[in-house]
Amino acid sequence: MIQIGLFLSVVVVAFVSYYLLKKYEIFLLLLKEEEKNEAPIFFQQFGKMYALLTIVGLLVSIFNRPFYSIIYLFLLLILSCVFSISLAKKMQ
Repeated sequence: MIQIGLFLSVVVVAFVSYYLLKKYEIFLLLLKEEEKNEAPIFFQQFGKMYALLTIVGLLVSIFNRPFYSIIYLFLLLILSCVFSISLAKKMQ
């Protein structure tokens, strides 16, 4: 059951990574005018980090070790917290 939940979180992280890497223009409406020049770099950095977490999450869900699953979820929460706070600072 945990393995299925972990795999579903990996799928969500993969979608987030795709949108941050390829479709970041959607988020430009949220940013201040002076922040829009740095936006592609900002979104691509976090998109690459989420892509890395997607790969790690696939490996963790395949090997199904509880300790590694908890570490993966902890890293995912830390990265999403940092992304949310950084995005909130750049918003209007």
